Amino acid sequence: MHARKSLIGLGLMAMSAGLSAQTLDNSKLPKLEDIKPVTGAVGYQPGVDPFIHSWSVSVGYRDSQSSDKTRVTEVKEDGYSLGVGFRLGESWFGRVGAELAEQEVKSEP
Repeated sequence: MHARKSLIGLGLMAMSAGLSAQTLDNSKLPKLEDIKPVTGAVGYQPGVDPFIHSWSVSVGYRDSQSSDKTRVTEVKEDGYSLGVGFRLGESWFGRVGAELAEQEVKSEP
């Protein structure tokens, strides 16, 4: 058993040594001095965009059923959710959500 683990370890070390010996071709990558900042309407712009922006809405439905055979218990659940998300300024965000769920439990002593 120990010999098998040693052989596996040696094999992994040999594979990693072979992979690390490879040289990567970086000739197609741009040079650092060629990289320029992105211009244009990117992200939040103070004075141009409203403070609260980038609204999103999410709606969800959940249906689950589980049972515990040791206590002869069965649980069924239905749920609905509604959420509203938004961005505040440049780096903050908010989310308001509501969920309505119904659960039915059937159990025997």
